[in-house]
Amino acid sequence: FGLSEAKGAAVNAVETGGPADQAGVEAGDVILKFNGKVVDSSSDLPRIVAATRPGSKVTMQLWRNGTSRVVTVVVGEIPEERLASRGPGNGKPVDRAANRLGLVVAELTAEQKRELKVNGGLLVEEVRSGPARAELRPGDVILAIISRGESTEIRGVEQFNRLLERLDRAANVTLLVRRDDVQTFVTIKGLPGRRGE
Repeated sequence: FGLSEAKGAAVNAVETGGPADQAGVEAGDVILKFNGKVVDSSSDLPRIVAATRPGSKVTMQLWRNGTSRVVTVVVGEIPEERLASRGPGNGKPVDRAANRLGLVVAELTAEQKRELKVNGGLLVEEVRSGPARAELRPGDVILAIISRGESTEIRGVEQFNRLLERLDRAANVTLLVRRDDVQTFVTIKGLPGRRGE
């Protein structure tokens, strides 16, 4: 997203005609501050919104296309899960649990796919504790997974997590990642065991 450091909550979808849309929030924006409070990651946003009095007008600092801007929104009318936790199109909430790599990912919106000129891929929203922490950061887009010599294009959260679950403990996995308009291969070593292992 062109930020100098990995922070903020990525906006994956905005309800047409809703308060966020009317305030000028767009899919692809990154929320840096809400009501003067710094938003370090997507998980911060619901907590910050919940601590703000419903019905009050607050400012939000956004990052869009390399520039920072400020908009005014009405608290209590913008479901935060629609800002940072929903996938595109069908509006289904994405899985907020981290996968085996320690990543929280979300599907790209149609607009993001057009901008990136890709058919699929997943946006990295959070990097929690796990083997990917040293290699990936929020804002990265995972396009494909390469394992045992086979490359699979990533088209959805469930598909990606299923592919990870099939891999053996301590396996190495290579991802095709897009970061700042550059595509690169990232190898993550030492996959942790599945839950219960």
